Amino acid sequence: MEDTQNQSLQAQQCHKFSISEIQIATHEFDEELVVGRGGFGKVYKGVKGTFGYMDSNYFYTNKLTRKSDVYAFRVVLLEVLCGRPVVDTSLDEEQWGLASWAQDCIREGKLSQIIDISLRGQLKKDCLKEFAGVAVS
Repeated sequence: MEDTQNQSLQAQQCHKFSISEIQIATHEFDEELVVGRGGFGKVYKGVKGTFGYMDSNYFYTNKLTRKSDVYAFRVVLLEVLCGRPVVDTSLDEEQWGLASWAQDCIREGKLSQIIDISLRGQLKKDCLKEFAGVAVS
């Protein structure tokens, strides 16, 4: 039973891209978008993002920067810390977006209230503060 559930979960998380989707993302394999070469061929630059991980500046400038990567990493840290999805519309509206909600809670000194129940008591206080500091800095 567990194997069937794992396979089902993997199937939900794995998306097979069609050649037309790849052509669109790479602008018909435009050589100007090649950012490197690997064991499986060329690596193309293309913006594909998931709402909640995207830096808000991207929406204004349509450009990704190193800060965009740092923002996405911080969101992943918050996911781990809080044990909840990046966007959850089943919660109160002010809690829909994990990043802004968690960052507000941390800044307000409510760190202990947002920690995933499975992590409570598992982390040293100074490590937890450092982790949270990275997530909101």
